[in-house]
Amino acid sequence: MSNELIQTLQRLHEQLHTSSELDNETRESLKRIAQEIQDSLEASGENTLDSSLSSRLQAWVDELEVNHPQLTKIVSQVVERLADMGI
Repeated sequence: MSNELIQTLQRLHEQLHTSSELDNETRESLKRIAQEIQDSLEASGENTLDSSLSSRLQAWVDELEVNHPQLTKIVSQVVERLADMGI
């Protein structure tokens, strides 16, 4: 897994744990997606991720953009890192 992606996922986890602006449903959904990405990458390697993960993350970016700009920035970076890896 690329170091940039690891660092970006770590920042996402930190933001999810510290943000008081998120409702529980949004927080838990994003935690699941972030954990799914991390687990898949660790278990199978970079090129075996389900391509729907990037699509789901992009959908979350669209929904979060207005109310959660910092979180949106981090999730966008995860999407970019996955795209850089061809996922």
